Amino acid sequence: MLEKFVKDYELTFPILLDKTTEVAARYKIPNLPTTYFINTKGEIQLQKKSGPMTYDEMVQKWKS
Repeated sequence: MLEKFVKDYELTFPILLDKTTEVAARYKIPNLPTTYFINTKGEIQLQKKSGPMTYDEMVQKWKS
């Protein structure tokens, strides 16, 4: 199901499936979906956004 979604929307960024909720606990994520921009050191770089986020919103957040 996820693979079809990624293919249909031509997504190229990594998508984390947190099946054990380990990541949710680590980053204290209360709502799903929640979007974070995390660097390669595992540090949150931009504020989270609770609820769905469109591609345009992601680009705008990244550029700001």
